[in-house]
Parts: sequence; structure tokens; C-alpha cells
Amino acid sequence: MSHFETTLQLKTTILNTSFQLFDYITTRPHLFAIALHQELGYPIEFMWNSDFKFKDESAPRVVLIHAYCVLPNHQYLDARGYVSHDLIAQEKPHQHAYYERVSSKQIEELTNLGRLCKEELLEIDSLRDFIKEHVHVYS
Repeated sequence: MSHFETTLQLKTTILNTSFQLFDYITTRPHLFAIALHQELGYPIEFMWNSDFKFKDESAPRVVLIHAYCVLPNHQYLDARGYVSHDLIAQEKPHQHAYYERVSSKQIEELTNLGRLCKEELLEIDSLRDFIKEHVHVYS
């Protein structure tokens, strides 16, 4: 399956949440990474942009670009399944990108500060169920 076909499939995959699987690659990747971490135990890594400017702001801010889990063999897992670090960097190119391993506690603190969107009611549980149903993709 080509990358285009995979992306097209993700855009139409409906989860038991208000979102499609594609949203967990683009706007809510930290939530899928949390579910992967809780279900499979892999550590979470964030890709940050340290120089993002909103249209109406002059000062840059740090924003989340992507989140995924890191496997012991240096492979990476996101909502698509296995992905390479090169693919992540290529799809989300940012000159000021940096990478950081994060704990559940750090994610909770970032969410409370408003730096990450909050989960909807039972969203993580629904994602964990989805991962279990598609374990062949994520293990």
C-alpha cells in the first residue's frame, strides 16, 4: 500500500471517538501516543517546534509537532503503525525541531497548562480498544 493510500485510509477510518484516525497524526498525536504507551508500555517522544509564530503574534512559541512511541529497536509507532524517524521528520519538516522523551506526568502538566489539547470523555479508553482490535498493526 502506498503512503498516499495509507493516508487516504486513515482519513476515513472512524474510531469510537469524535475523531478520525487521521486526526491522531495531525492534531491529537499525543493522545494516541498515550494510549499506545498505556497499552504496550513503550516510552513517548514528542517532536517540538521551538520557533512557531501564530499569524497575529510576533513572539515565537514552542508547539507540539508530533508525538509517537519509541520501541527498543529504535522503531517508532504512531496512529499509522510503524513509521521511521526519517518519515516523521520528512512529513513534518521544521528547521527548529527538537525531540524529547516525556512521561505521563509531564503530559498531564502540559495539558493542564493548555499546551496540549485535553482528551474527551473516555477517548483514551476508546483508543486503547482500537489498538487492541488492531494489535497486528501496533505490535
